[in-house]
Amino acid sequence: MKKNARSFARLVFFEARKSYLNRWILLFLVLLLVVNGARLYSDYRDTVKRWDPYTEVYEEQYALYSGPITEKKMSELDAVYLPLEAKLRTMTLSREYDPNAYTYSEAIDELFFSTLFYQEMQYCAGYAEQSERVSALASDAADFSGNIGNSAAERENQKLSALFSGRTVSDFVDTRPMLLLVNYRFSTMLAVFLCLFGLCGVFVIERESDMVMLLKTSRRGGAETNAAKFTAALGFCLVVCLLFFLEDFLLLLSVSRLFENLHRPIYALEQMKYSPLSISCGSYLLFSAGIRTVGVLGCGCWFLLISSLCKNTYLSFVFGGCLTLLGSLAEPLSRSHLLLKWINPIELLDTAKLYSQSRYLSFFGLALSRQTALLLGSLLFLLLLCTGILFAVQSNRRRG
Repeated sequence: MKKNARSFARLVFFEARKSYLNRWILLFLVLLLVVNGARLYSDYRDTVKRWDPYTEVYEEQYALYSGPITEKKMSELDAVYLPLEAKLRTMTLSREYDPNAYTYSEAIDELFFSTLFYQEMQYCAGYAEQSERVSALASDAADFSGNIGNSAAERENQKLSALFSGRTVSDFVDTRPMLLLVNYRFSTMLAVFLCLFGLCGVFVIERESDMVMLLKTSRRGGAETNAAKFTAALGFCLVVCLLFFLEDFLLLLSVSRLFENLHRPIYALEQMKYSPLSISCGSYLLFSAGIRTVGVLGCGCWFLLISSLCKNTYLSFVFGGCLTLLGSLAEPLSRSHLLLKWINPIELLDTAKLYSQSRYLSFFGLALSRQTALLLGSLLFLLLLCTGILFAVQSNRRRG
């Protein structure tokens, strides 16, 4: 048993070295990592560069207001911002140079404090009350649904009431780097593209080079070789995702205040205020990377299935690219059709959009979140894809 396992491991390593540990794949990987890093840093600079002339002022104000939210901090911020807001409402806000202003202009002061401090502070301080209001409304809706005999709606609203009860955001930090990372999809699409480039020829290349007959005569050239190729391909997808997602995290961690966000709950981001998740931002990044990896693996299985059916690598690459494009275009069409979401792994690549709302389905008397249903359905479809790939490759070998 151990000997067979070691033999299979050597075969997997051989297939990985042959298909992925060559200079072209490695050079392309390095190039895409550089492009991704440059794009992410550019997006971060675009987020913060508008305030570059006022960096010193921002650092001074951030030192005053960051950390635990207190009445003193909120009253001090109100004293600075509310007069500016009143002038904005009455259209008396001056755009002229003012040496007494923080940014040397009342108009820029209003935008500066509103964008970077006041709105975020108000959201954080008022989230507990807003969350309890949602919980109370859901509880009332559950009672009403129970009274009219709608058990599915009753269970859904009970889940929502329990979910939003007790949520609080107790501190204020700079959320710009976290928001950027939560919404950043470019690295995921590069990972899908690299997987397409690396997987499109995994099985078809043997038919192009007339190696099918030779493999058929070798001792390990049948099902074991197919399994080794498949295992190496999935391992390649996992490594690619790990490299891209780790690069995203480490780059923003090194140039921003991302670390300050990691302990905060994910609903501390206003975009995620209705999220069904109650985990920390750091845990969410790991969770999101896992969900997106499942999506990339699903796309990889698409490419492997096409590779097992096509007759040349070029067609496999074109069909794989077209299928990915169709999957992206089908996202808006599948919003109300859960079955379409199950067979489209592209749906799992935008985790922020997926987990920004709390919605439930009735499943054998239980209230199951739509996100969980989508993930379970996608995993089931992924298993069927894997079975179809191995069956198609083995059938081609027999015909060969």
